[in-house]
Amino acid sequence: GQSSISDLTISDAVNAGILVTHSTEVTIRHVRALRCLTGIMASDSTKVHLENVVAAENRTGVALNGCADSAIVNGTIAQNTALGISLGVNTRSAVFNNLIVNSPIGVYVAPSNTTLRIDNNYYLVNSIGKCNDILMPNVFVWRDSSGYDRHSLSLSLAFATDDPDTYRTTPRLSWAQDRAVTAGWGTSKLGAFAAPARDIDGQPYRYGPCVGAWEVPMIPGRPADGSFTVRATDGAKSAGLYTKDGKHVAWLLSNLPLKHDTYR
Repeated sequence: GQSSISDLTISDAVNAGILVTHSTEVTIRHVRALRCLTGIMASDSTKVHLENVVAAENRTGVALNGCADSAIVNGTIAQNTALGISLGVNTRSAVFNNLIVNSPIGVYVAPSNTTLRIDNNYYLVNSIGKCNDILMPNVFVWRDSSGYDRHSLSLSLAFATDDPDTYRTTPRLSWAQDRAVTAGWGTSKLGAFAAPARDIDGQPYRYGPCVGAWEVPMIPGRPADGSFTVRATDGAKSAGLYTKDGKHVAWLLSNLPLKHDTYR
């Protein structure tokens, strides 16, 4: 039958903070798993849905193995000492809209995942992914070699220090001062799975789904100097400043999966 785990924090577990095994229709949301061997682990189960979760300062953040029709969505997977997300062989499952930060490896994917979807994630790790025992150093090499993360990205960021277990990001986009660096990079749906409509605190998204568990509002310190419009969502985008006679002055951004929108 249907089960849910929500609105709690687990810390310092010797093994897994949360373990789901041989189960079906389990939802885990608004949960923080901190300083465990593995933050959240699901194995040999079906329809396990993780959304708006935090797995931080564990050895491995989240592990999914032998599962079907399952998803990890809008998780903040931060500062895990070995691995952000471990994906064994899973069928018809998806991993998207996650913030995967400050780990040696972002995601491990077993080679036999033929129906797994991974996309719209944000990485800041030593190596983005590993499959077939080869570490991939950046998101471009990883997507070309694996086929995953076609709309994912890697940018610098920092976390607020007022609450060490919250993991809200502090920077804003330098070329869009009304947006946090994690804002708007997510997708509302991947395959059969939908992203949550609100963040871990119940706040609505301003620019569509963010990556990670928190939508961080930003108030510009001054009016924008100008704006530019992206007319198509597909593909990577670059934008720069030019003089009237076409001389390049500076790049604003390069090879990012910007969506159709106007940016200020």
